[in-house]
Amino acid sequence: MVIKLSAPFSEKLGAREISMELKDKASLRSVLELLVERYPVLEETINPGRIDESYGYALLCVNEGRIMKLDERVNDGDTIRIIPPIMGG
Repeated sequence: MVIKLSAPFSEKLGAREISMELKDKASLRSVLELLVERYPVLEETINPGRIDESYGYALLCVNEGRIMKLDERVNDGDTIRIIPPIMGG
């Protein structure tokens, strides 16, 4: 699995892309929890417990465009792009 990070996530980690291997299908939430466990510097910006799916703390896009809920399953070959919410006025 490849996780692509946009700013501010990539700025915190110092990388725009992370490779992870999943043994079994996992939920998007568990992938994020594992990501924060491996890279604690991301905890304040990527915290699955703080993501409000109804408003969107972060948009989570799987396979270049399909936005998924945190409890949906992902596969080892998926690409997850994590981008911050976009607001305008």
